[in-house]
Amino acid sequence: MAMSKPQPISVSVVALTCAALHGVVAIVVAPILAMILCSSALGRVEGGLTLEKIMLLAVAAPVLSAAFGFVAGALMAAAHNVFAQEQRRATILVREAPEVQGASVGSMA
Repeated sequence: MAMSKPQPISVSVVALTCAALHGVVAIVVAPILAMILCSSALGRVEGGLTLEKIMLLAVAAPVLSAAFGFVAGALMAAAHNVFAQEQRRATILVREAPEVQGASVGSMA
């Protein structure tokens, strides 16, 4: 299905918006997941994840998530621009001439 009048969008604006949204969600979710991991059996295993590693992951998660959001947003915007440019190309509409019946041509004279 064709878009009605697709317009290109700014790749950098979409990428920054997606990065901000991913970063904010990670800021909210990462500490919750870190607390769950600390209280689980994986956090208490000797030689497994230590508290320092878990906190490092909780701090690094928003940065990594924002970087992923930036790349994903840039790819989505670039893909949209490719399809929008393809949709805006001029197309040629070919219509066949209507057939004229033989009896109507003869009765005109």
